[in-house]
Amino acid sequence: MSLGTVKAQLASKFGAITGVKKAYEDKPKEAPAILPAVIFDRRKPFLTPTTPFNDTVRYTWHFQVLFLYATAGAQDVERWDAGIEGFPALCVAKVLGALTLGGTIRAPGLGGFNFGLIPYLDATYFGFTWDLDATEDTTVQMVA
Repeated sequence: MSLGTVKAQLASKFGAITGVKKAYEDKPKEAPAILPAVIFDRRKPFLTPTTPFNDTVRYTWHFQVLFLYATAGAQDVERWDAGIEGFPALCVAKVLGALTLGGTIRAPGLGGFNFGLIPYLDATYFGFTWDLDATEDTTVQMVA
């Protein structure tokens, strides 16, 4: 499984959430104007390989999901809160048992949601960030 495939699957799943206007497979070079938008940023470390079994390598990709709901100043906080309220549950539903990249990838690492103002490039948005780990198990030939 390639990183490109993982990002494409995430963008496809999140882009299908009702109300989301754009899910970026790669980080945009300009501040998004079409909202709500979802961006998959990299956390550090970005990739953690482990060997849970003798013939398996587990790759864990560490993403930070940026959910940009509205441009700061466009509405008041009460209206933002009312509008964004259902999106975390929709995001969780898209990754729990729903990542079907070759049948081996799953998202066991669900971090907490942080709501507030999010600076991104040259703009500030109201939205949330969410740490998401996507894990892939790959069978490898062990050499003696």
